[in-house]
Formats: sequence, C-alpha cells, structure tokens
Amino acid sequence: MLGEPIGANEALKIGLVNKVEPPEKFMQVAGKYGGDISERSSKAFEELKNLCSIVPRMDKWPRWI
Repeated sequence: MLGEPIGANEALKIGLVNKVEPPEKFMQVAGKYGGDISERSSKAFEELKNLCSIVPRMDKWPRWI
C-alpha cells in the first residue's frame, strides 16, 4: 500500500503471484506460460481484459451500507 518493495516469497505468500522460480529458469517458465496462453481463446482474453479494466472502478461495498 505504501509502495514498498516486497520479496518474491512474500509476494507468493500473500497471493500476489502464482509461482516463484529461480532467475535462471525465468525465461524457460515464461515461455511455457506464453505458449499455454497463446493456445487459449482470443475472445476469452479480450473479455478478461475488459473485466480487468472495469473491476477497479467498481465500488467494493453497496452504497446503502
């Protein structure tokens, strides 16, 4: 919240990232994820991007509470 950096293991612990790999395996793992993503439906990703742009603007609580 204050913009302070956190380590990879802390990011994993709090759910900010899904997986932590050693630096020497980064490109190999990133390439695998990229390949997996590229095989998915482009329409599904288009809709996911739309949702991701809308959600931050949504109220977290109903106004009447």
